[in-house]
Amino acid sequence: LLIVLSLAASWKGDVPPGYWAAFLFLESALMAVFTFRDLFYFYIFWDLALIPMFFIIGLWGSSGRRKAALKFVLYTFLGSLSLLIGLLALVTLHYRATGMWTWDMAELARTPVAGPAALWIYAALAVGFAVKVPVFPLHNWLPEAHTEAPAAGSVLLAGSMLKMGVFGFLRVLVPVFPELSLAALPVLGGLGVVNVIYGALCAMAQKDFKRLIAFTSVSHLGFCLIGIFSLTAEGIAGGCLQMINHGFSTGGLFLLIGMMYERSHRRGVDDFGHGPGALVLLRGHPALLHRAAGAQRLRRRGYDPGRDGAGVHAFGRAGFLGRGARGGLRPARLPEGVLGSARPGFRVADHR
Repeated sequence: LLIVLSLAASWKGDVPPGYWAAFLFLESALMAVFTFRDLFYFYIFWDLALIPMFFIIGLWGSSGRRKAALKFVLYTFLGSLSLLIGLLALVTLHYRATGMWTWDMAELARTPVAGPAALWIYAALAVGFAVKVPVFPLHNWLPEAHTEAPAAGSVLLAGSMLKMGVFGFLRVLVPVFPELSLAALPVLGGLGVVNVIYGALCAMAQKDFKRLIAFTSVSHLGFCLIGIFSLTAEGIAGGCLQMINHGFSTGGLFLLIGMMYERSHRRGVDDFGHGPGALVLLRGHPALLHRAAGAQRLRRRGYDPGRDGAGVHAFGRAGFLGRGARGGLRPARLPEGVLGSARPGFRVADHR
């Protein structure tokens, strides 16, 4: 569903074929990661999913796309390297214990791994998954990647790719190492709490809408981590539900920000409200633009329609809002003295 919405939001005449190919390749890799039960193919497609996202950010992102794409690939590549080391060590220890080479998740979960080596393998796998969630303090790549990626790329990054890390904890780490997961509950559960609080505080301090939503992702995915490492049926179900909720809500928010940026070429929190940015967003909605343009004109002349009790609609009906040379609505010049006499308690309805 997210890939369909992302491609529909990107449907323009000037989009190159490589853009569509990158998204379809990313969709295939993500589906393979979430469906394969063999850790060999799981890891192959885990890495393959990084390639199209790197190009989506680096080729079709905003002005800082190259730095963001480089940071994205460095962080995720180092996480993938840690994951590879952990998986190779896990399979090797299983071979020494059973005499059988296998990458099957269920078979590996049936053979417990113990000893000091198990702790190192657990740590390597946990780091690899934590980078992709991301877990504090390995989250630094996410805000820039979200900020510079195109809207459709941000939708898939938040809605699907971040879930790869949580899925790895749920599908690989907890079943294969149940006792170590219980012992690591204070650490990983505590990091989930840090994610929730830190991400929320950072989000409240942002002036860019995309960075704001990026930090809310850090916070929301902390709840997923807490739910999984509660190691209870209710907690795990809640963590999975939060993953679905986050995918739809955050994906929808990024689509809305993409629409706003496409219309106004702004995405700052302070760029919208009663200023020109708000009027740009109303393009295609003549009735709303009609009223908003008049209200803005009145405020510039010292009159507040909300405070003084009269709407802009009266001005529109009186002909004080005209049309521009190209058919666009514009505030017309008001007769002298109409607004000059405005004072507290002044109501347009009283002067019709």
